[in-house]
Amino acid sequence: MTPAGSAGHRLRAMAAPKRVLFVCTGNTCRSPMAEGIFRKMMQERGMEERVLCQSAGLSAVDGMPVSEN
Repeated sequence: MTPAGSAGHRLRAMAAPKRVLFVCTGNTCRSPMAEGIFRKMMQERGMEERVLCQSAGLSAVDGMPVSEN
């Protein structure tokens, strides 16, 4: 096991992609839009392999299907 300050630890930390989750109420508008904008920004900066992003919702209307976003 390598110490937290070692070069091996820093390399593993750099290799693991960061994860970003955008959350709104239903995942039908705000969080998918934020995900799309953020994903485009990461692609423009050549960082799409280093930062993973997703969107999610917290609730759905009773009896309605879950959003496919």
